[in-house]
Amino acid sequence: MNELNEFYKLFNGSKNKHEFEKEIFKFICSYKNLDVSEALKTFKYIKEGKYPTDYLPLKRWIESNYTDGSVHGMSIYMLDILNSSSFACTNSIRNVCTQVKNNFKDINSIVDFGAGIGITTIMLANTLKDKDIFYYDLYNKSFIESLINNYDLNVNNLTIIKLNEIVNVDCIITLEMLEHLKDPIQFVRENDHYRYWVQTNAFSNVHVGHYPSFLYEGKEIPGRSFVRKFNKFMREFYDEIYRGWNSKPVIYRKK
Repeated sequence: MNELNEFYKLFNGSKNKHEFEKEIFKFICSYKNLDVSEALKTFKYIKEGKYPTDYLPLKRWIESNYTDGSVHGMSIYMLDILNSSSFACTNSIRNVCTQVKNNFKDINSIVDFGAGIGITTIMLANTLKDKDIFYYDLYNKSFIESLINNYDLNVNNLTIIKLNEIVNVDCIITLEMLEHLKDPIQFVRENDHYRYWVQTNAFSNVHVGHYPSFLYEGKEIPGRSFVRKFNKFMREFYDEIYRGWNSKPVIYRKK
């Protein structure tokens, strides 16, 4: 049985991705007191990549000229995170778990940075039980706590931490996170103490919280052009040691 199937079982005996999504969707609606029928319509649009015109997080993000970071804390935005988690991030984490178990056994601690609703962090902790797993997110700390308690998850190796508590960690994971920063390269520079860096990005996709352009050497360049600049920058300081299908994920080791 692969890691994903074992992981899905943790949530009310879900057998597959579809059942898992339904279960977490219901939990989000209950936790955030969302109208289920309206939330279901919105989630359907999100999964199809067609945001409704009245989707408040995207509307507020664009109208603020991409400056209102509070959109990440909006209740309905959790459906965006769920879609990202179940569609792309869980598959990336499955690859990470396989690589860590088989090829990078010197990784003993991992921080899932900007980890949203915590699905990927829980999967890491459930699969890599002999590793110290840390969760960090600016907005959803109480949600992952409720998720763990509600489903009575046995993830004793998972610790929810504050930003200033991230010390002496071997590996940082940033899945679909760096595009939420105006200057991703500066973020990497400020966090160059990690021996391993795992990342996926969507620099060229415009979604809630994603910037349409990024800073590079003091200038703003469009996301599609920034992808190449970012990859070149990473290769200057890190060896690329694994690249999954469609770059999900890319694993780097510090030179």
